[in-house]
Amino acid sequence: MVLIKKKTKAEELGDLGEYIIKQLAEEYGFDVILSKDPYDDEKDMFINGKTCEVKTQQFFHTQNESPAVEKSQFNKVKNADYLIFIETPEAGTNCNELKVWQAPPKEERKFGPEIDIKNSDGTIKRTMIVCDRKQLNLMGIIDEPSIVKRAKELCSSGWKGNNNGK
Repeated sequence: MVLIKKKTKAEELGDLGEYIIKQLAEEYGFDVILSKDPYDDEKDMFINGKTCEVKTQQFFHTQNESPAVEKSQFNKVKNADYLIFIETPEAGTNCNELKVWQAPPKEERKFGPEIDIKNSDGTIKRTMIVCDRKQLNLMGIIDEPSIVKRAKELCSSGWKGNNNGK
């Protein structure tokens, strides 16, 4: 008997982001090959033969609205030919769009401080490395209601700060 592990919300959100980028790239005539291994330590997909890593997340409010990556995935993110972030809105806001950002070529990427995300007892849950938002290029906005709704449902951010509907 084969047991199938249920995906976490974070894994489903990642899959959604990869699907979005795959669809957009194919619409523009690019050749896309998704990685068959969900734990591939090099890329999520190939776009025209180059490695591409996609990170779908709510950006860090305390770090100038910048994205961050888990330290365990830093080499993958640092070395991918294409690095794309999909910024999800806060679940309780009126914002109904996802923003698609592209990082500069890997030789030019700047990463900032490490941030420890802690459990309620103060132990470190995971360490994140910030990617400076100022270097990102806004590629597009996704406002398809069903996709935005699903992204909001899957967002696992524990942000309890202002809720200004951005």
